[in-house]
Amino acid sequence: TLYLTHRHDRGSGKSEAIGGIEFGIVAEIAEKLRVSPQTVVEEIEKIEEFPAAAVREIMTEHIQALVLEIMREDSDGIVPVNAPTREKTLFDRLLEKWNELGIGNDYDWIERYLGTDIQRYLESKFFKDHCQRFMNRPIIYHLVSERRTIGFFVLHHSWNRDRVLLLSSKYCSEAKNTLNNLLASETNPKKRVEIENQLRELTGFTHALLELLQSGYSPTVDLGVARNCAPLQKKKLLASDVLSSKLMDKMLNAKWE
Repeated sequence: TLYLTHRHDRGSGKSEAIGGIEFGIVAEIAEKLRVSPQTVVEEIEKIEEFPAAAVREIMTEHIQALVLEIMREDSDGIVPVNAPTREKTLFDRLLEKWNELGIGNDYDWIERYLGTDIQRYLESKFFKDHCQRFMNRPIIYHLVSERRTIGFFVLHHSWNRDRVLLLSSKYCSEAKNTLNNLLASETNPKKRVEIENQLRELTGFTHALLELLQSGYSPTVDLGVARNCAPLQKKKLLASDVLSSKLMDKMLNAKWE
């Protein structure tokens, strides 16, 4: 019988069981058994009664833990997911973590278990998984433009008024300069349209952040996730809703101090 202890850092202090068995993060298991993370997953897959959904759960748990580690290590708690800034993207940093763990650049097997490629998972599925793990009180916010062509992860514990300003000025300016340079050298009509659309998305994203600042938005870790996320959700800057409409309205009516 395989029994693996589940992580308890989801905010609730509770473990969740999948198929009657509790699972932990691949890296932790591999370290205890002194084998590679890939070996752990391959051995788990051999167990006939082990559901496919559970293998995916292990993979997503592993990625969630590494991304949280990356966010906590970042100097300002802002990491580009799909935005052309001067900083390394989240995907690049994830690859560095896997190199440290001995996985290297051979991550096809991880994508196979996820059912999608890593970049797409980070852009479209990570935040929903993260919110589910933390019972809709995420400690990583996924901020996106209207059509998700621009996206950043920001850490709840670092998110404040200065960080909003930093994101809207430094990061968005770097992305704008990069896109303008790409547009100036691009001759393919289809690709030019894609870049132009991304520039429009970036402009809308930047304006939304500036409007938040003008409204007095001043998030702090002490105010809590709900207070900090309500204005972001109202502006449709979050990749997915984390608050009910009733709770969002309640938080929006609270005064920023």
